Amino acid sequence: MATKLAAGKASRTGDSNPQYLGTKKYDGQTVQNGDIIIRQRGSTIIAGKNVRTAQDYTLYSLAVGVVKFSRTRKVSFNGKTVTKKVVNVYPAGDARLLAKIPKPTTVKKVASKAKAPAAKTATKPAAKKATAKK
Repeated sequence: MATKLAAGKASRTGDSNPQYLGTKKYDGQTVQNGDIIIRQRGSTIIAGKNVRTAQDYTLYSLAVGVVKFSRTRKVSFNGKTVTKKVVNVYPAGDARLLAKIPKPTTVKKVASKAKAPAAKTATKPAAKKATAKK
């Protein structure tokens, strides 16, 4: 047991600034030239068409267009095949964007054959007044 109370300066008590990592532009959003798409540590997501990787693995756009995410299979350094996410930027009028956009569907209302009748409230018939004829 210590006979004196520790009176030294505490080290490593400060907190570091946040890194603000993550996806900045999502699938289907438009980007300008130089816009940051993803800030990451390591090459978790790799660069595709019109996208480059910075020194800190930040992915940024090289062209004006729409962001699209996809997956690809790559052979790792040890020979195993791994699936990696890829981010691409396609120009706004690209056919690859138009092919993947689902057409709006209209919902047809179909009348059901066995429709339950509405509940009727029972009404009492009006009482007849007895009129006496003399």
